[in-house]
Amino acid sequence: MSSITKKVFGVAAVLLVLAGGVYGAFSATVSSTGNQFSTGAQAISADGGGDGVATHPVYFKTNAVPGDNGDNGEECVKITNIGTTNGASYKLYGSTTGTPTAALTSQLELTIREGSGDATDCSDFVAAGAPVYQGTLQDFQSGKTSFASGVDLGSLASAASKTYQFYVELPSDADPASIQNANAGNQTFTWEIQS
Repeated sequence: MSSITKKVFGVAAVLLVLAGGVYGAFSATVSSTGNQFSTGAQAISADGGGDGVATHPVYFKTNAVPGDNGDNGEECVKITNIGTTNGASYKLYGSTTGTPTAALTSQLELTIREGSGDATDCSDFVAAGAPVYQGTLQDFQSGKTSFASGVDLGSLASAASKTYQFYVELPSDADPASIQNANAGNQTFTWEIQS
């Protein structure tokens, strides 16, 4: 046998030993399982109603004269985050339908306070500081018309609640001649949270 043939057989034998060693090696594995990614949902309710459903108006008055306020004086709405995610940004704004009489809306005083309580007549309401809005209804109607321009209410965590007290008054010194047969339009108040 030639020396070249011996070298070829020797290399082949070494390769077979190495190959056999690969098949006989110890091994171990570890896996990460259950990997998922899903999104939560934003949802808020008023006074325990369904998502996006309010149970009553926050003020209502017909045939008012100077010195009057809403039929019940003060009305409260409890807002709850019933979604699965926190509302990092939380605001109040409005929209108006009809044709409000500027002479009336510029004299109607609107005060909105934030606090706690469950009763819609505010009998158990506890204020949490200064009003979140205090001004004329006209200023609210013209200036707080979208989320971008709304009253900043901070944040509302998932499952958290805040109660809002509304008080609307036509001051006793309002000029009756300019507001007879006037209306303030149909006002909608909207709370919105965004993550």
